[in-house]
Amino acid sequence: MDTNPELDNHQQALIDLARTSNEQLEGASQASAYRAFNLGCMLGIVPALIVGLISFITANFSWIAGVMAALIMLIAAMGFAGLAAYLTRARRMQRIFEEQVYPELKQDLAALQVDMPTFLEIATDELPSNAALVHLLSQMDQNTISNDHTPGQ
Repeated sequence: MDTNPELDNHQQALIDLARTSNEQLEGASQASAYRAFNLGCMLGIVPALIVGLISFITANFSWIAGVMAALIMLIAAMGFAGLAAYLTRARRMQRIFEEQVYPELKQDLAALQVDMPTFLEIATDELPSNAALVHLLSQMDQNTISNDHTPGQ
């Protein structure tokens, strides 16, 4: 079976572009998420200890009440930290996509003479189903379609 090596190189260049763009997005946003989670946990420890101490004192010096209140507060703090990490990661990823990845991607695709829908198709096939690049490109594609076809036109 004869395959065109130029076509294979072109396809491989697009696959490599998709992978490196996705790694750039996920790597930078992951570091921000770790910092936000750690900060949320650290800030939650002090209020948890204060609530535990207040519960200990108001429950007639019951260790069980103090420890349980502190544990409940720590669990709530971890939930808050998880939410903060999720939101931080999503916002950081969106910002990196808009400021760095998308402009570079448009330039590279123009140099390779490939349109965005074709690249999105290749990225969807080659990257994992939960890849950040595929999600953000799909979201941008849907926004473009909805802006082009607004009702009443």
